[in-house]
Amino acid sequence: MSSVTEDDIKRSTAKRKTGLLLDIIQEFITPYSPEQNEMIERVIRTLKGQCVQGLEAGAVQHASRLIADWTGLYRYQRTHQALNMRPPAEAYALAA
Repeated sequence: MSSVTEDDIKRSTAKRKTGLLLDIIQEFITPYSPEQNEMIERVIRTLKGQCVQGLEAGAVQHASRLIADWTGLYRYQRTHQALNMRPPAEAYALAA
């Protein structure tokens, strides 16, 4: 049986705080079934590759700032092919 360490608790708390900061609501899927959540899996993969890969585990505040900056770029500036080369904020504002 594995035990929960203080580092595990810190990481979990940091994830919750970052989620609240970015207005992310956690939903649960069947374990080992990423196909149930393809879009968010792709966003997380992009986020890791462009933003947080290589950061030290204890750099929570720095990572939170980088993620917030990246999220703003992703929502308001980065164009997306699936949205006719518009950023999500613009595309979804037109749909509302």
